[in-house]
Amino acid sequence: MTSEGESGIVTLSESNSEQQKIYQITNLFSGINRFIHGTEHTLEDLEKVLEVANGSMEILKKDIESAEQTLLEEKGLLRRLVIARMLAIRLAGGVIGGGDWGKGGDTELTGAGVVIGGSRQAVEQELEVGVREEEERKCKAREEGLRRAEEQIEKREEALKEREEELRRLTQEEEVRRQEDSARLKEEERSGEEEAGRKREEGRLKKEAEETLRLREAEVKKQEEEMSGLLAKILSEMEERKERDRERASQREEELNKREAELNQRIEEEEKRREEQRLEDAEKKRSEEQEKGLKDELRKLKEQESKGRVGEESKRGEGRGRRLEDTKRGGRVSGSGRRRGK
Repeated sequence: MTSEGESGIVTLSESNSEQQKIYQITNLFSGINRFIHGTEHTLEDLEKVLEVANGSMEILKKDIESAEQTLLEEKGLLRRLVIARMLAIRLAGGVIGGGDWGKGGDTELTGAGVVIGGSRQAVEQELEVGVREEEERKCKAREEGLRRAEEQIEKREEALKEREEELRRLTQEEEVRRQEDSARLKEEERSGEEEAGRKREEGRLKKEAEETLRLREAEVKKQEEEMSGLLAKILSEMEERKERDRERASQREEELNKREAELNQRIEEEEKRREEQRLEDAEKKRSEEQEKGLKDELRKLKEQESKGRVGEESKRGEGRGRRLEDTKRGGRVSGSGRRRGK
């Protein structure tokens, strides 16, 4: 396998950001594509390699979705914590805030499938298109989530402003009432009954103020306890989530190592099979060359033997002609005698 594919398998578990994971996936499939087109394999071997790659892709898609969801949840929790702190500060200062501060603008996240097929160029183009679409979709989702969060914050700020205006109005009314009470008390000072009534009224107002202050302090204390409990719960959930993420990362690394070992074993088996096939082809070729050499040698021997027979017959014909010339007459008589004898 090429260096891109090896680096893609080794560093997938070390990637933290979504962009890094996408680049590592691209490198992984690029390495597998070069490995497939650079060597000869059977269809079954290619299907097994693609099956391993698809399994790794599914695991990485789930990890990316989980990491994105975790990031959105942590952003929501931090936003709620900030709002809770603002509310606690305003309550401690005497302002009771409102609004649905517990609602957040979470964004739904879905995964994008990658179709593997065709030539190397088609696979790379599909990967690039998938990456661009995924990035655009996630950017739009983040922008929509931020827009909703900003709208909610603006609504809460408007609600707080309305309550501040109401508080100022109540303060002004209280000041007017106090001024009226002061004028009324001045009139009551003219007599002892008016003085006694004023004292009783002051005592009543003082008790009411003390009771109101005590209730407000108790309410603020209760809110602080609730905020402390909520903060502790949020921190505990964040710690548990981090622990689960570490466990999932460890399991993912083990699975990737196992799949890498299986892929390397298949590659070694395929190389061994190709080496055996090469040796077998070489032996077959050598046998064919030997057989061809033997056939050529046999053909040459037959040609030589045929030439030898022709020359021998030619020599025999020449000797027979000389003997006929030397014994022409006797030969004819001998021939006539043979015919008559017959």
